[in-house]
Amino acid sequence: MVFAVGGRLAALALSVRAAAPGWIRGAIERSASRALGRDLKINGDFDLSLSLTPSLSACDVSLANASWGTEPSMVVAGRVGVSVKLASLWSGPVRVSDVAMDDV
Repeated sequence: MVFAVGGRLAALALSVRAAAPGWIRGAIERSASRALGRDLKINGDFDLSLSLTPSLSACDVSLANASWGTEPSMVVAGRVGVSVKLASLWSGPVRVSDVAMDDV
């Protein structure tokens, strides 16, 4: 019985992890774009890791420049990784525990 429940929970966690990045990618792009006042685009791979410190990794990320800027993008990164404190996702504000950027 315990193994059956554990197996079902593991299968649920894997299916959520497999399905989540598609809709989370769009939600992150929209939320960040709204907060920053410019478009954030995730053009490459996107991965979500569920744990007590959830993390996400996105490749080929760009943040549009201000309308008066000379370049189309303010920031372009080959990879961006972010980890957050789990409890802050519900209680707010979201607390970021780690940020890593490569090929900026």
